[in-house]
Amino acid sequence: MPQVCRRYVVSGTCRYGERCKFEHTCSNASRGRSKPTIQHRKKAPGQNATTHISEFFAGYPDFSYDPSKPVTTEFKKLCDHKGWKREDLKRKEARDKLGDAMTLRFNVIYGTDVDDIGAWHHLCRVLDISPAPDSLEECRNAVRNTHVNLVDLIDNNIQRVRIFPTVKDLSEYTKKSRKFFAKENAHAGGVLKFLLRQILHPGRERVGRGGGDLGKNGRSLGFTQAGKCQNK
Repeated sequence: MPQVCRRYVVSGTCRYGERCKFEHTCSNASRGRSKPTIQHRKKAPGQNATTHISEFFAGYPDFSYDPSKPVTTEFKKLCDHKGWKREDLKRKEARDKLGDAMTLRFNVIYGTDVDDIGAWHHLCRVLDISPAPDSLEECRNAVRNTHVNLVDLIDNNIQRVRIFPTVKDLSEYTKKSRKFFAKENAHAGGVLKFLLRQILHPGRERVGRGGGDLGKNGRSLGFTQAGKCQNK
């Protein structure tokens, strides 16, 4: 299966056009149903996957937001620009609002119905799981056995999501990059809740993609939680 251009999936455009080495395929989390693709959603106000995060940064007009950079990098720059220290209430409030925007963005890109196999097939395409399993349960298993940072799944600047062989490798990357996803959010859809549940309440020991042993802490899709990550 050809690799998918994530920039095109998210925004419906790609600066490389026909020269792009990745396939230009739009997301449709409900394949087989009459729901619009991401390309169509962007025409309605508030439905473009990039809108939520852009609107968050637009709330700080004195800050120059660069949407081509990782969202965590831009948030750190915003904090530096505002002079917010880690313990500042304004920083925490801003981080909570950004968490809402990131969650809504995830919902738009990957869907909210945990029982929709189309949503899981889309995740399989993004994660290069090929061929995508036919059954819902097999799709879920394939995705949750893949070690990937959840923030990477929504970042504009990443064309191909990085897959880690072990939870340890993923955890080290997450801590170093500070790409933490809120543990709980009122806006989280069914798909995101399912993935976060696999992180917070892992099941029995499994072996993930790449042969990495997940160990007693169980499987992880996204990252292993580290402290109060929603305030990072």
